[in-house]
This record gives sequence, C-alpha cells and structure tokens, in this order.
Amino acid sequence: MSVPLSARARRTAVALLLATTVAVLAGCSSGDDDDVKDKGPSAEEILRSLPDAAQVESMVTEAVDTSEVPEDLVPGQGLIARSGALTSLEQRCARDYGYALIDEICIFGDPAADRTILLWGDSRAAMWMPALSRIAEQTGYRLAVLTKLGCPPLLGETPWLAAESRPYAECTQFNGRVTELVDDVVKPDMVVLAGAVRSFAVTDDGEPRALGQGNADNTWTPDEDADEIWQKSLSRTIASFDHNDAKVFVLGEAPYPTQDAGTCLAEHPDALDECSVTPEVGVYDEHNAAEKATAEDAGATYVSPLPWLCKDDVCPAVIDEHAVYRDSFHLNREFVLHISRALGSALGLDDWKALAK
Repeated sequence: MSVPLSARARRTAVALLLATTVAVLAGCSSGDDDDVKDKGPSAEEILRSLPDAAQVESMVTEAVDTSEVPEDLVPGQGLIARSGALTSLEQRCARDYGYALIDEICIFGDPAADRTILLWGDSRAAMWMPALSRIAEQTGYRLAVLTKLGCPPLLGETPWLAAESRPYAECTQFNGRVTELVDDVVKPDMVVLAGAVRSFAVTDDGEPRALGQGNADNTWTPDEDADEIWQKSLSRTIASFDHNDAKVFVLGEAPYPTQDAGTCLAEHPDALDECSVTPEVGVYDEHNAAEKATAEDAGATYVSPLPWLCKDDVCPAVIDEHAVYRDSFHLNREFVLHISRALGSALGLDDWKALAK
C-alpha cells in the first residue's frame, strides 16, 4: 500500500512503509475454523482478560508484599532480556543512533483506519509501542511510530552523544524531519510524546551539558537548574502542534531500576525486594512535576505511569507474575502489553471494540 506524498515530502525523500503487528499477522489463516481454534486464545479473549487501571493498581499493592519469584514468571527465567525486548519489526522502528533519514514510517494498529496516533520519542517511547499498537487496533486508529535511540522529542536543542563524545546531530535532523512529516504525511489526530531524561545531555558551544550526574552505584541525580533546558524544549515540541487539531499527550517517566532485571531475579529468587527500586532512587519527582506543569501549560495532557508501577516507597520488580523490566532501563514488553488497557484508559481510548462485543 502506498500513500501519495506532497511535493515537500518528496523533497525530503520520504517513503511510507505500512507494517502490521505480529498479532494481526498471526490472525491471518488459510486453515479451517478448527485449525484456528487450536492455535490458542483469540485477540478478543486476550483483551477481555487484561486488567483495568484499578486492577493494575491493586496488583502493584499485592506485589509489594511478594517475596519470591513466581514459578510462572512472564517471561520465564532466562528469557527476560530476549522475550521482554521489542520484536524485530518493532525494533526496526526504533532507529539506531547513526540513522537520520526517515525513509519509512512504521504503521501498527489498524492500517485501514482513518484516524492516526503518532508515537514520537526515544527508546523509552518505543518501549510503549506494543501497548499503543494494541490500543490503536482495538479503538480504530493507525499507530505511526517515529522513534530513535537516545533521541527524546525535544526541539531547539542538539543532544550530546556520550558514547561517541560528539554532538548528536542525527537526532536534531531526525526531530526536524518529524515535524515536516506531521504536516505532510502523518497528519495525526493524537500524539504521544515520551523520552528519557536520565543520562541526557545537550550540546553547549561544542561541549556537553548534562542534565544530571551519574553515580558509581548506577543511580543518577538530576540537576534541577539544567532540567529547565528539557522543559523549554518540550514546550516547543508541544507548541509545534498548535496549528492542527491533534490532541497531545506527554507520557511520563517509568522508574529506572539500578540493576539488570534478568540477572537480579536469577540471583535473588527468594528475595524480590533486592530487585525492586525505591521511588527515592529510581523516580525523579522534581523532573516529573516540572514535565507535568510544562505539558499542561502548553495545552497537552500529562499521563503518569507510576500508579501502575509503584506503591508508596516501592516499585516492585515483579507485578502479577510479570517481570516489570527487561534490563536496567526499559519496561518488559510482556508487562507493557499486560497494562495496555490501563494505558488506553489514561489516553481516553477505552472504547475497546473487543470488550464491547
């Protein structure tokens, strides 16, 4: 399927690639009904079993008092890093560091829909891709994904690429092209912005200016003054949608665990608290509060995922038999899917077709 491009879009050499989710592909079968039934639960049955926001919060409360890794952990022990990661198709849509040209746009959800959700951000945005794809499919939206590693959706700043000790020009170019595509190709009805502040730095006169300080114990301390750079840039990004009718959401930060999830759970099967993180360490309250204020002042809606991840002074490593994280930085894909109904409700997308039947 191809989409006609305007002259402006053609000048930027942009092509549109329509992809479908693994779930949609799995639903296509040339066999008879009995063959399909033997392949496991349908998408409807899976969706009906998902917890709503209130149930997720109750599960978090129960998880705080759980001390042992469950036998039916999802994914299983030894599979967290691999099975908890994005699929190869999803990972392709999280562009690598050296990639600046946008020559394709991944489309998930319902490819035939006439309404579009745009997901824009870095790998901490991309980790929500599976849930947003499921939400889009069930509520009659296409999901357009424009994500790039280490590249938050911030306009007006050039990030610093610490791994190569240089300005991250590819990110600046990428974000600039996203703004062109918003008008020429994507034309979103809804926008979801997300990005990681931890370890982020901008380029200032050819040198890095960090927004916080990394510590020897793999924690990170935000710099409240430098955080203003993030907030001003985010405000510019939200303002870039002022000329259209898209509803903009800022999806707030999930906690940052200080340990690799799979390693910790394997080493402490009878002491889950060793793998949990406290909000004091893994949640940046000042940054989150400032981001919420920035979003609301700019006319966007701020959605915090913290009620689905933390309770009081604990952010558990396992919730409802699901490993919450896949490493020390990202949520586990299986857990993100598990809480997709709660996310949908927070975005105002809770009219799930499967649940209405």
